[in-house]
Amino acid sequence: MKRKILLLGENNSIWTKRCMEHSGIIGNSDIYLVCTDTSEYDSFYRKKGVRVCIIKHNRLFDRIPKVRGLVKILEYLSYVNRLRKKIGSFDVVHASFITREKMLAIRLVRKYAGKIVCTFWGSDLFRVPDKQLRRYKRSLDQADVIMLSTDEMRKKFISVFGRSLCDRMLKLKFGVTMLEYIEPDDTANARALSSIPENKTVITVGYNGKDCQNHIKVIKALHKLSRAQRNRLFLLLPVTYGLTPGYRSRLVSSLGELGCGYRLIEEYLDDEQLARLRESSDVFIHAQTTDAFSASVQEYLYARKLVFNPVWIQYRDMKDKGIYFKEYKDYDELIRLLSEYLENGISEEEGQRLIRNSGIIWKLSSWGALSSGWKGLYNVGK
Repeated sequence: MKRKILLLGENNSIWTKRCMEHSGIIGNSDIYLVCTDTSEYDSFYRKKGVRVCIIKHNRLFDRIPKVRGLVKILEYLSYVNRLRKKIGSFDVVHASFITREKMLAIRLVRKYAGKIVCTFWGSDLFRVPDKQLRRYKRSLDQADVIMLSTDEMRKKFISVFGRSLCDRMLKLKFGVTMLEYIEPDDTANARALSSIPENKTVITVGYNGKDCQNHIKVIKALHKLSRAQRNRLFLLLPVTYGLTPGYRSRLVSSLGELGCGYRLIEEYLDDEQLARLRESSDVFIHAQTTDAFSASVQEYLYARKLVFNPVWIQYRDMKDKGIYFKEYKDYDELIRLLSEYLENGISEEEGQRLIRNSGIIWKLSSWGALSSGWKGLYNVGK
């Protein structure tokens, strides 16, 4: 008999799709994916036999701020309750990317679920006020597994909820599918295929179009490089997701003032095109406000690119594994380090460490290394 799995997830996220593809649950389970809107991946899910359950929203109250949030929560809970009555019970209920409505739904289905899993993705832990997070405690008490990807997330979780739930914590990451497409040290070929200048130092800044990537702060800092150094640069800014017209205008204005070549990458890129983007760069500058365990950062490291990462984002897991990247405490230090790189390149030792990054990242983050953990989470085949 197939297992029945209820996913309180994010159908519009590539992470949900990747998990489906690599966890072994497709074809071995009856999967119900509850979501609040349609997504570009819905046709994929349906072809694979996943039941995409979209909650219809009554927009009558959308213009009343204090009411619309409550209405959406009630709609969510009502839908989950009706689905539970129709299906009966579930072997696994998995709330992925934690929100208030999902936490309330967990309490609603607890006695009808064999196993409950709650997975924090990162921003749902780091960018949510502690006061709001603590409201989830009663629901988290109902969980059998609380999944956290990194030691930093574990520390944050304990600082908010204490240690009473430590025995339910599971450290398990999403795999990075892009590793299968990237050819390390294939820079020249990638630039030719992507029409990127060969005679420039190519720097990629950020990995989406949201202002929390701090593109403009980085661009303003680059003004402190000498004119000769700036003339040698070509900037790539992948802004496919999250870009607003207002922020785009500010970006273009800032880049124009900097006076070096650049490209805003606004179109959707498939996996092979994204791989070429990683391969085309010499340097990746990461400057966003918070992050758990960025796949994009890992992809640049796997491609053996020099990564500049801020000290306010601590990748302790990667450091402990011996992965090499440069850290900066503020934008002045970033420019000092970047200037040194532009004048002197990388040392032989740094080059060897960048080469070693590839093997370490593969063992740490490839789906081949992680899929057994995901299958165990869903007890696939049992």
